[in-house]
Amino acid sequence: MNNLSRKLAQAMSVILSNPVVDSIFAFVIALNESLIKTRSYDLKIALVSTLLLGVAPYSGAFVMYLRNRSDLFVSEREKRPILMIVGMIPLFLSAFYFYYIGYRWLSALATIFLLESLVYFLITLRWKISLHVSGLSIPLTTMSTLVVRWSVVTISNTLALLNVALTFIGFIMLPVLMWARVKVGAHTWSQVIVSAVISMLMTYYGLVLFGVQQS
Repeated sequence: MNNLSRKLAQAMSVILSNPVVDSIFAFVIALNESLIKTRSYDLKIALVSTLLLGVAPYSGAFVMYLRNRSDLFVSEREKRPILMIVGMIPLFLSAFYFYYIGYRWLSALATIFLLESLVYFLITLRWKISLHVSGLSIPLTTMSTLVVRWSVVTISNTLALLNVALTFIGFIMLPVLMWARVKVGAHTWSQVIVSAVISMLMTYYGLVLFGVQQS
């Protein structure tokens, strides 16, 4: 039974990994903003946001894994700082790019990812905070903060339903992910809880600071 629960935890760690979760949320957020801005779905923006916010920041980890220099999740804390610096580069470029083309929500999300990455970088120098949990908490907080507004102003009932469903599923999956990371021995409960709290608070107040929730 214990072996089965560990395998389940490992599977959830993959399914709810940062590239997967961040790509899904970035895609849906981009659909919302493009629909409200242009009254049509801009799949190009959605795909670009998926690439810049969901894939590119973790490219360094992919390369290390393919070269057998680390496991898929870079479990060794000492190897994480340099990868986090590499991951900040596409986030920095994304923040300016989305701001330049007038996508304020995506720009704010990229900026928040960037600022929180810097905070996690500093923490990681001394302590192993959960990047898995932060990867879900940041876009989930963004969705839950803005989902009511999106549901009101969107011209698509289907997309409004998707917003609510994704937010609901995210809040269910967050404690599951926290359990999974503890179960596989990657983190302690204090590490996953601190990661969730820091991520949610920084994201919410970041959105307030940028005034995005009122745009």
